[in-house]
Amino acid sequence: MHGGGYSFGSPNGHRKLAAHLAKACNCMCLSTDYRLTPEHAFPVPLDDCVAAYKWLLDQGYKAEHIVVAGDSCGGGFSTTVPLAAVERGLPNPGAAVSLSPWYDKTGGGESFTSNLDKDVLGTQEDMKVITDRYIAGGTSPEHPLVSPIFADLSGLPPTWISCAGYDMLRDQGVLLAEKAKKQGAEIVLEIHEGQQHVMEFMAGNAPEAIDSLKRIGEWVRKKVGS
Repeated sequence: MHGGGYSFGSPNGHRKLAAHLAKACNCMCLSTDYRLTPEHAFPVPLDDCVAAYKWLLDQGYKAEHIVVAGDSCGGGFSTTVPLAAVERGLPNPGAAVSLSPWYDKTGGGESFTSNLDKDVLGTQEDMKVITDRYIAGGTSPEHPLVSPIFADLSGLPPTWISCAGYDMLRDQGVLLAEKAKKQGAEIVLEIHEGQQHVMEFMAGNAPEAIDSLKRIGEWVRKKVGS
């Protein structure tokens, strides 16, 4: 599930990252072309991602063999899709992978401020604009399926969270990992010091990205038996 602040991006633009991740995990990849804002606010993009997960189940894939994965806002979907799926009576996927996830639409986390001068991709103004687009229907930014930092995380599938040290969103991943662990979820958290938002985009070129995806792949294969 691709990033892009719910407003841009596509499976085509994320094809390289998806391919590297799928190869590392030794699995096939379904990239979700969910509908974007501003035309389609919450919950439409999330509903599209849950529908893609249900489609896989309908094809006969077992839930325990499915991994939901995404970057940035798609990394948020990697947590909210399992939460929404269980709410709708669907089984939990076998595992989840969140790369530089966006977990808190209220702008929480110390790094949201402290990394302003280090994060070359995002600004607080940008985040406010795309947040307003996503919850344009009047949904609270604290809705647990908008900002899973406020959700009950006890039922999450095993989840790998990768955060970049210079990312404004870094501490949102850290805080969600801490909360989920306290609630009994299995979480692996990696922080890549000195790296930018979704550093795994550099797979194939930067050793740091290659190594991150290698470790993710080894973990995923253990979780889903691929």
